Amino acid sequence: MVSPRVSDVMTAKPVTVTADTSFRAAAELLTKHQISALPVVGERGEPLGVVSEADLLAKQAWLPGLRFPGMFAGATRWARWRKTTARSVGEVMTTPVHDIKPDAPLALAARRLIEGNLRRLLVVDDFGHLVGVLARRDLLRAFVRGDEEIAETVHAQVSPRLLPGEQGSLSVRVIDGEVILDGQLARESDIELAGHLAALVPGVVGVTNNIHATNAST
Repeated sequence: MVSPRVSDVMTAKPVTVTADTSFRAAAELLTKHQISALPVVGERGEPLGVVSEADLLAKQAWLPGLRFPGMFAGATRWARWRKTTARSVGEVMTTPVHDIKPDAPLALAARRLIEGNLRRLLVVDDFGHLVGVLARRDLLRAFVRGDEEIAETVHAQVSPRLLPGEQGSLSVRVIDGEVILDGQLARESDIELAGHLAALVPGVVGVTNNIHATNAST
């Protein structure tokens, strides 16, 4: 079994806009689809940036009467000012793009989101075309699975590889995402592999490996 991949949980075929999409049209799309951000793509479908609710709300945050930024104003203040005067998505979108490949492990995606303090990653294929969006909430979906479903998946992944010809036995129980393995396998190395394979199943939060070996040799 391979570890869960980005393509397993990403939002495929996301709603997108282009750089010349109007401010109002982008706001309408966010509201209509009840999403927090839109990827901005170029003519070839390549991601150029992201326009989020926060980007659009910057326009409303500049209250009447506030002065034009002075020549010594910081970069952050000038960026906010530019967004308040924006008319199109290209003027308010956030760059650079943070992307990832669809076959990347979920563990890598999670690490990049956490270390970069990012809300989402844009998923691109080998040609640089946008094929999906991976948000933080998508990663959480992997853990919202019933215990019975997880148990069935674990058994289906472990048994064919470690119990050829009905040798040995395997019992799988799952309680609140915690997998409990019982039974017998021929070698200690098989027991270790069974625990590793079980831990890779989406939704598993931990593994208690109670399997014992019928053969002391490895």
